[in-house]
Amino acid sequence: MKFIHLSPDAPAVDVAVKNGDILFNNVSFLEDTKNINVSPGRADLEVRITGTDNIVLTIPNLQFKADTTHTIFAVGFANNTPPLEALFAIG
Repeated sequence: MKFIHLSPDAPAVDVAVKNGDILFNNVSFLEDTKNINVSPGRADLEVRITGTDNIVLTIPNLQFKADTTHTIFAVGFANNTPPLEALFAIG
């Protein structure tokens, strides 16, 4: 899994499992993370302003499949339209 921050007005973010570990830390606009291995199954993720508990985007019920690459794109605007959302690419 990897994360790509494409929201020009959003601050740097942390990506974490809801009520769990931070997967990616301090990801800035136009930054993409390295791939990490995740266990197959479902997870709820949160995108938070770096270093805080302030959630700017929730990604519920994300399904991770074995031997598959998952990329999450944060797109849109934190304070404008279109609103911030997550897009997924699986391959």
